[in-house]
Amino acid sequence: MLILLIAVPTAFKVGTDDVIDTPARTLHGGQAVVFDENLVPFSGATAFLHISSDSDLFVGTANGVDVDDYVADTSYHLITDVEFPGDFTQRLVSGSSTLGADPGDLDWWTSKQTGKSVTVRFSPTERPQYIVVASPSGAKAIDVDVRMGLQTSGVFGYCMIGFGLALVLLAIAALLFTWWRSNRLPPARPLGARRGTRRGTAASRTLAGAIAGTAVLAASGCTAPVQPRTVEPVVPTKIAIPHSKAPAFIKRYSTQLEKSYRHDLHGLSNIQADPQLTRTRALAVTSDAADGRLRAPAYSSVTVAAPRLTKYPLWFIARAKDGGPDYLLVERDRSTSPWRVVQTVHAGKKLPAMIGRSDGSTPQASSKEVAELTTSAKAVAHFLQTGSKPDDGTRVSAKGLTDYRSYVGRLRSKKSGFKSVKPACKVDDADMTSRAIKTKDSVTALAEIRCTLSVSVPSSFSLDLGSSIEALLGGQGQESESGNNTIEVTSSHPIVLSRADDGTTEVVGTDWYLIGADSK
Repeated sequence: MLILLIAVPTAFKVGTDDVIDTPARTLHGGQAVVFDENLVPFSGATAFLHISSDSDLFVGTANGVDVDDYVADTSYHLITDVEFPGDFTQRLVSGSSTLGADPGDLDWWTSKQTGKSVTVRFSPTERPQYIVVASPSGAKAIDVDVRMGLQTSGVFGYCMIGFGLALVLLAIAALLFTWWRSNRLPPARPLGARRGTRRGTAASRTLAGAIAGTAVLAASGCTAPVQPRTVEPVVPTKIAIPHSKAPAFIKRYSTQLEKSYRHDLHGLSNIQADPQLTRTRALAVTSDAADGRLRAPAYSSVTVAAPRLTKYPLWFIARAKDGGPDYLLVERDRSTSPWRVVQTVHAGKKLPAMIGRSDGSTPQASSKEVAELTTSAKAVAHFLQTGSKPDDGTRVSAKGLTDYRSYVGRLRSKKSGFKSVKPACKVDDADMTSRAIKTKDSVTALAEIRCTLSVSVPSSFSLDLGSSIEALLGGQGQESESGNNTIEVTSSHPIVLSRADDGTTEVVGTDWYLIGADSK
């Protein structure tokens, strides 16, 4: 009877096609439909989401970090729960009437397809994906019919076997019952005969127990392929870039940068962001003034350190080889934005090895370690401004730092004739030290120091600070007929900070750059 109670209803639920599904529902309005695969309350089965519409649809699968950011400002239908057999629940999230970009133009989909009728099949995993339905342009509201289901693979067959086994067991049970009735009031027999009857009764109980056990096993087998599971919230996480994709990224960046150099920096803002973008533009100006030509680095190898993050912006640090090692900080501020190089440092030496977890991610520095790196960056800025070496364990012997102090010293010499030379330096507002990673026995981050050098001379003097500054001034004269003649020169100082466990911070960076000049 137990088998019949399980097998018959289950067989009716799954049907001969072994599918348990929800009724189709029409969702009106909204720019998208979003479904988290983690909501499926079963394991051991293939789930599916079927979507149809009178118009073409885009249907993509992606990491939840990307999807959450993509639809963050948009009106969309969010499926919040699903029951099998039963129905699903959803709510309309308010927002704008357009997505941030055409979905087909984005590079983070793990799968995508288009059409008026699309079915996505998946199996719940430890790292579930999100399914997104939208118009191909992302700019039109959608009206779609949505149905969900489970492909149970063999449950109906198991139930039929259970049903047949139940009939066999019922027949055996009837025979046992008849036999037991006929032996319930046995005639008087010698003592030995009674002992034989007890043995017969014990044997019948053993047989009955075995049959009952078989019945339970057969009943559980009816649903063995599909097992219910508790749906626990899963916070989406993403590693910015897998190690396997790093070589292709660095090669593509070098190619695009060289192309931009050859076409008057066209498209540069698609591959670089500040402070690197400002520096490259200034380098192009000073290079033209010296009749030179910028060339993109030819990186021969690359290693990346990418933390596992829960939201945008995504970022990673790359160590690439172009003669000496270069360190690059690369960011993507939104899911609809391109990857951009924020900072590049010619380190001049290799820093401690990057640490990698088994999943390919790199651990981030703690908030305490980030604060210590920020303090070291401020100490570097103080050294560039005053020449005083820090007493907190920050080492400032890097060539890019000492060269700048020598430059300031030359301008301050009596032979220069300048009336005043005043540098003012601070850590750039880009807050790059918060993008810090664990390295062997240390933590590492990139940073940017910006200095403004005010140079002035008495009246009727002529300033001669070189062709680079003249080019950055945009062709303005550097000579004043009366009053003070002052020029403010802005410089960029890219550095890498590596703070060891013993509290010392090594600072590396071989170069500094003139990036601006203004006549006062």
